[in-house]
Amino acid sequence: MNKTKKKILEAALQLFNTYGLPNVSQRKISDHLGISPGNLTYHFKKKENIEEALYFDLVNWISEEFRQMGEKEVSLQNLITFVDSFFVTIYTYRFVYLDIVHLMRNNDVISAHYKQLIISRKLQFLRMIEQFIDSGLFREAELPDEYEMLYKRIQIILDFYLSAEEITENTIGYRPMGNHTLLFMHSIYPYLTLKGKKQFQEILPLYE
Repeated sequence: MNKTKKKILEAALQLFNTYGLPNVSQRKISDHLGISPGNLTYHFKKKENIEEALYFDLVNWISEEFRQMGEKEVSLQNLITFVDSFFVTIYTYRFVYLDIVHLMRNNDVISAHYKQLIISRKLQFLRMIEQFIDSGLFREAELPDEYEMLYKRIQIILDFYLSAEEITENTIGYRPMGNHTLLFMHSIYPYLTLKGKKQFQEILPLYE
């Protein structure tokens, strides 16, 4: 990627995060960078192309985090560290989550990809749960599709946590996001075995 294109994406990410996706035009991005609108459209013909480039950067970052998690020992500490890192990435690309409904309604490329993505992410999540069941940290499912329902709840937390924080706290900073990891920990606690709960109790004080 050439330097100008990289600078455009960096500036757009900053502006989208600060002002919200619907409030940032290509003109605002070019003015921020001090370049002509023509120079910007040479690299990104439409604003949607910038949105897509940043969205796929986010997807690639998260895919790499999943890959790294798959190479680590199965433990609650590694799972929680993974989730904490996940939220850092979400915060970095927070406009995607704060404006997710706008994106789904107005960007067909992102909307189509996201609908397929959540299916593949669910499969990754369920494979991870199987590993934790095999390790004796998670219990076997007691209800039909119980872990599919857990995935759905966690997906909602990941997609809309920042929106909830902005509504209730009126501002978002990484630490004021605050209890994101603790919220995840409480979500998985009912699924832990005695062995898992023991590990959980050892880790909990670090996040309270």
